[in-house]
Amino acid sequence: MMKAEDVLEAISVLNGLGDLGAEESDFYYDETNNYRKVRLRAGGMNFEGDGDFVLGGIVLNRGESLGLDGLKQEIRLDRTAHEMKFKHVASGNVISVIGSKKLKTVLEFLNERDISIHLQRINVLYWSLIDVIESVMVEHHDEWLVLNHLYIKDRLYHVLNGERETTLEVLNEFAFPDVEGPRIAEFYSRLADLVKPTVGTSDLLGKLLIQVLELGAGLEEAVFIQNDERGLLLGDFSHFYRHRVFMFPKSMHYFDNEKEVEGRVRATPNAYEDATLDNYSFVDSKEKPEIQLADVTVGCFARLMNFCKGRSPSQLQDVRRNLNKTQLDNLRLARELIDRSDSRNRAYFHHVVPISDQGSWSEFVY
Repeated sequence: MMKAEDVLEAISVLNGLGDLGAEESDFYYDETNNYRKVRLRAGGMNFEGDGDFVLGGIVLNRGESLGLDGLKQEIRLDRTAHEMKFKHVASGNVISVIGSKKLKTVLEFLNERDISIHLQRINVLYWSLIDVIESVMVEHHDEWLVLNHLYIKDRLYHVLNGERETTLEVLNEFAFPDVEGPRIAEFYSRLADLVKPTVGTSDLLGKLLIQVLELGAGLEEAVFIQNDERGLLLGDFSHFYRHRVFMFPKSMHYFDNEKEVEGRVRATPNAYEDATLDNYSFVDSKEKPEIQLADVTVGCFARLMNFCKGRSPSQLQDVRRNLNKTQLDNLRLARELIDRSDSRNRAYFHHVVPISDQGSWSEFVY
């Protein structure tokens, strides 16, 4: 049985977050880009696009409930719709989304009622590729590697994602994440060959990444990229649901119905303060209208973050300069919502994405 105290201690040490076990709130969730499983297949992966998995929603005071009838009337929700979803509020590309007056009404509703939001964002390809570096770090505890590991992982991801087709071919060829021991050196060497053309003479980070891959080529065992099911990059998403349950053990977590995820979460008993941790429930969004508001929240912010991913600050600023008043108002409201939530608790936001993408959306929203 895993103890939440152990998880909280690790999170506090790694992220400088304290007193996570003290908060008593009600968290409501919905998700987007839940691919169920992420697999390699000939020529790519088992899903189209490159959208990050986002799990999140709203945070309320313990026992607080929201009446959404007035909000539904304001956005003129069709009476035939049994519940409010993001598609009823906005649609199309991100420019169309932030131009929605209905979205503005929802964001104003959240801000006026002092409602916080929470978001967990996972780039599934990055999640898989960082094990290439982690396997080296287990064997080589050099200070330079520890201090720069996030930037090294970032660089590896962006180089390999830039050569996505070739990268996926290499992963398939070596049965990733079950690279056989005798082929470890060849695997790391092939990755280094993809990186080397991108490294200039004064590119210290690029040279550092190549050194790490060369260390990998000397490993007898690469613990995080061996002995897992071949071609399976991510078996399921239940880990990320469980993460939030551990993060706030005295809060209640209401997830939208996901039978398979629920089964996996419940299959692993957890404890906090010597008692079984049962601080979560999978419910129908029709029974908990707050989950409907979580759906709109996740839909909005997932589209914003995915739009900004991989774009340079100058590209995002160019787009921003051409926005109209409604679009700029919605970005301001989104910014106020993020700032207020972050000031209440930084742990509301958890990102497993390249470090260069963590702040990219601020160039657009701010």
